[in-house]
Amino acid sequence: MMPQATRPERDGSGRTTACAAVGRQAAELAAETESVQTIQGDTGAAVRAMGRIADVVRTMVDHQTTIASAVEARSATRRELTRSVATAANGVGAVTGTLTDVSRNAQDSAEDIERARGAARGLDASSRELNRLLGVFTV
Repeated sequence: MMPQATRPERDGSGRTTACAAVGRQAAELAAETESVQTIQGDTGAAVRAMGRIADVVRTMVDHQTTIASAVEARSATRRELTRSVATAANGVGAVTGTLTDVSRNAQDSAEDIERARGAARGLDASSRELNRLLGVFTV
């Protein structure tokens, strides 16, 4: 049996109008409930999408951290190479200085040898002269 509030009366007392209004309100409530459920579904989808976006952002941050570490390692390597090149350049400068000294000493030695040859030639000439003079006094 229908409840009295929803049962239409035939006596025209306005109960039929009230029942129709309640029916319309129930239909509106059902439509609003469906809209709320749709909004809840859309909200859930948006929350899941934001979660995926957050995952992508975290991945990007991880990549940026990795890149920053690689850049720092590269900078450290560059600094070490620069230091090594400077050290090598200093070494080359020292070697160049040493080679210049060796070359100068070799030149000085060559000049000394040439003077010694000249002196040896002079001694040889003096020795021959002495031998000749001795030959004059020797009978």
